[in-house]
Amino acid sequence: MGIFGQDPTLDFLRSWLEMAERETEAIQRDDWESLRFCQDRIRDLQAEWEGRDRMTRELRPGSSAREEIRSLVSALIERERYNQRLLAERLGKLRQEMEHWNGVAARVRRFSRGMSAPARSVWSRFS
Repeated sequence: MGIFGQDPTLDFLRSWLEMAERETEAIQRDDWESLRFCQDRIRDLQAEWEGRDRMTRELRPGSSAREEIRSLVSALIERERYNQRLLAERLGKLRQEMEHWNGVAARVRRFSRGMSAPARSVWSRFS
């Protein structure tokens, strides 16, 4: 049992959900450093969860804890899916922006090549 007789799984899942919510905020702010921190921490939590799962398979939480665990896991899954959609949208926008700037760069290169081409005499066109 966790603090005050509470199931430690609940505290663990709440921490994970909180980190996923911080991840959402980082994505929305385009704060890639914070996003990386959150994703690293979530990866650590996932590894810890796998270890906990192996150690606690025989433990069965009480019915009220089971319901809260189910609720937290559902919320966590939805948050992770939401974050995945946000990142996919950001990636799509970045790809569009890259395509735009690649097109601009190509036009500038063509223009630059045209400007640096040796000037032909007007008389050479009539020969």
